[in-house]
Amino acid sequence: MKKMMKVGDIVNCHDHGMAIILGPCEVPQGVPEEALTTFLLAPDEWPTEVGWTVQLLENENKIMSVNKNCVENFNESG
Repeated sequence: MKKMMKVGDIVNCHDHGMAIILGPCEVPQGVPEEALTTFLLAPDEWPTEVGWTVQLLENENKIMSVNKNCVENFNESG
């Protein structure tokens, strides 16, 4: 069974390595290639979804917002 991720969890941030979850945030929903121009013209109007603000542990402690599907919890069992 998957555990819910929470602030303080250490996660694998795909393409970036280990990170710590700092908190939830809003990130743009995925942008299909055919809608890229529309997104670039008005990114603030694009629908959002819940993601995570993370601090990378292997890349100069960079802080970034990521889609929830871009992180995998190291604390999961099973």
